[in-house]
Amino acid sequence: MKLKEFLSLLNPLKGIIQKNQKIQNTDQLIVFVKERSAWITQITLLGYLKTRMGTQYVKAFENKELMKSINYAKEKIYLTSIQDLVLYVISYMKNNNLSDLTEQAASIHTKVIDQSANLPLSQNEIFKDINKFETRLSSVNWIDFYKNNPFDQSCQALFTWAPVADELKQYDEEIVLNSMALKWNNIVSDFKKLINY
Repeated sequence: MKLKEFLSLLNPLKGIIQKNQKIQNTDQLIVFVKERSAWITQITLLGYLKTRMGTQYVKAFENKELMKSINYAKEKIYLTSIQDLVLYVISYMKNNNLSDLTEQAASIHTKVIDQSANLPLSQNEIFKDINKFETRLSSVNWIDFYKNNPFDQSCQALFTWAPVADELKQYDEEIVLNSMALKWNNIVSDFKKLINY
């Protein structure tokens, strides 16, 4: 993989670098979820791989099989991050008397995926993801969700799907999960500052 192709992996970060805008309607909420989910996926997956590969990091991207694994991991982590963040923002807003979007959760989730056309998401994975989200919706506790480890599934997805050898992963779990959880804290902090329904 050439450097230009490698840098294209960072495309979802462009929206984050732009000035933060207040979230005043559902369309802006959808953009926030899409951009932050893409950002956390890229930054945590590539950060973990860079840490594990060391000085061989850039050279490793010439390996086509590794690139397939990275792209698949990126897709799985991104879709799970969308789910977690949609559930978090709706739960937070409902419990802070901002807006009750619980009836629109499935629609918001689908719209975020629809707006992710710039990412190579396979129809099979999208179908499985929508079914998984509907299952989560059937049992979500809107009162407590935002307070009780709401990003656990995306943190687990990073650890599970990152293409790192199992013998190395066994030493990494706590660090990887905590690292992503801390980055989610930054997104939560941004959301609380920007939400203005």
